[in-house]
Amino acid sequence: MLTYDMINWSKAFYKGFIILLWSILWAIVGFLLFSFAISSILAGLTTAVEDPMQIMNNPQVLQEIVANYIWPIMLSFIIISIFVGVAVYATIVKVIGNTILEEIRKTSPFQTLLVPPPPPPPKESEEQ
Repeated sequence: MLTYDMINWSKAFYKGFIILLWSILWAIVGFLLFSFAISSILAGLTTAVEDPMQIMNNPQVLQEIVANYIWPIMLSFIIISIFVGVAVYATIVKVIGNTILEEIRKTSPFQTLLVPPPPPPPKESEEQ
């Protein structure tokens, strides 16, 4: 009779820790991308302001500048957040998939074989 053991808690916590580390890595990548996007947008802002004293004397100029540059900042934040979220979910799927495959290979009574790629199509001969 075959008995299948469930995954133990130590392996589950180990895989959870791997997912946590990958999530932290993706958060760092997202932060770096967002920092790069913000620095690029703010570099464009510095070229838009000819006279910094004009902002101090007239707050409406600052309000116009913020209104012009807030949408690219928000859009870059949303796009990068979506990217990081998808990357974290992809990491979860990959780690869980690898864990399942390891458990199947370990507990299966059948030997798992790698499936070879299909053969190439036959070449047509020129003698017709």
